[in-house]
Amino acid sequence: MRKLLAVLLLPLVASCSSPQRTAALECGGGAAAAAILLCKLSGGNDKTCIPVAVGTGAAGAAICYSYADRIQKRRQALAGQEGSLDARIRYLHGVNQDTEELNRQLAAKVKSVTASTDQAVAALYAGRTSQDQLAQERAALDREVQSAQQQVATAGQELRSAQQFRAQQAAGTTGALDAEIARLQGLLAQAQANTSALAAQRQRI
Repeated sequence: MRKLLAVLLLPLVASCSSPQRTAALECGGGAAAAAILLCKLSGGNDKTCIPVAVGTGAAGAAICYSYADRIQKRRQALAGQEGSLDARIRYLHGVNQDTEELNRQLAAKVKSVTASTDQAVAALYAGRTSQDQLAQERAALDREVQSAQQQVATAGQELRSAQQFRAQQAAGTTGALDAEIARLQGLLAQAQANTSALAAQRQRI
């Protein structure tokens, strides 16, 4: 049985070893699939295995968010050039690219979590969910929201830093910087909306 599990789980484990551009949904989905497989091979059924998968998938997704790590690497690369306008424009352009990717991940996560919550709500009203299972589902959603909030907080820090740098620059020299700041403002608003959508799912159960 252990050898069979190892063979079946190998491609699922590999999904979380993919490049950083891999969406959080993919890593979370792999973890959830692995949890269902383990549960059912241990004699479980849909009633007992689905709540386990919800929690495991959420934990896997949280791990696979790479935004904060990418921003940290960009900060390290900027070190020593913080006062250069051109360097800060290039830096912020990269931050915006990372924030766009974050929004793609968050949008996919909202879709995934909404579908999972739909199932949980249906099971709840049908009386197929115990209090322990419900607590697991709520904890999983709490982790989803917390992880998303952490990424959004990082984006907010970047926006404030850019605005502070902008305020120190001479008039008429910041056109390109202003464009990147405005872009980041829009991307941050989108990330906040996606995070609010995740939080709304938590309120359903």
